[in-house]
Amino acid sequence: MKALMTAVVVSAAFLCCGGTATAQGTGMKQEKKVHEWWNERFPGEPLNSPSIRQENFTNLGAVGGATCFHKSVNGMWMLKQCMDHWSRLGKPWALPELLRAADLEPAPANLLWVDDPSLLQMDNMPKRINAQRVARGLTPLPDDSEAAPAYVSLLLHSLAARYAEVLDRIRSHGNKEIRRIVMVGGGAQNATLRRLTAEKTGLKVIQGPAESSTIGNLAVQMAVLEERLSTTSVEFASAVAAWAGALRDA
Repeated sequence: MKALMTAVVVSAAFLCCGGTATAQGTGMKQEKKVHEWWNERFPGEPLNSPSIRQENFTNLGAVGGATCFHKSVNGMWMLKQCMDHWSRLGKPWALPELLRAADLEPAPANLLWVDDPSLLQMDNMPKRINAQRVARGLTPLPDDSEAAPAYVSLLLHSLAARYAEVLDRIRSHGNKEIRRIVMVGGGAQNATLRRLTAEKTGLKVIQGPAESSTIGNLAVQMAVLEERLSTTSVEFASAVAAWAGALRDA
């Protein structure tokens, strides 16, 4: 029988599961219980099989001596690069308007491989997107800002589909059932991305704080300075979570 994994954290550029959720103050209640539950099942031991290494999963240290199973995925960087390109052409889009227009686009028949190394590079992202489409025998999208909603729709659908693929691999490698996703960072503010992620994964998606990294880092520093606890203890993890919640609500 598979054990339950309470949540997976999704940011604009990574997915991980475990202690990060408590460190970032994502709205989880009873943070100490969550952390104790996690440490009972994952007592700091990384997952490091040959297949895990081949698929580029990694393990990150988390508060309280826990381990976060981690996978980098390309993210909203692609949208930012597209918007910068259209601005350089003299036809900028406001993000809220662009997202509303993208929502009206039909779902794309063919998705991007978002982790293509060329899409991690700077400059003229629409051209890089079309290069991938052409290489796969697909028709390129028009190379002008009028087609921006189609590009954004393609990006968001592709990201959500990639998240679903990676979550399936997390389930397989960790032999865990995932119940929900906590989405943090700038992408968490994107209602379309949250909705598509929920649709593709079949999981509940919770919107966490946009400034999750800042909150988490500052919460760890405050806990170290104020609490004087062992950084590998459950008590320290609870202190970090309390500080993160306070900073989030400040």
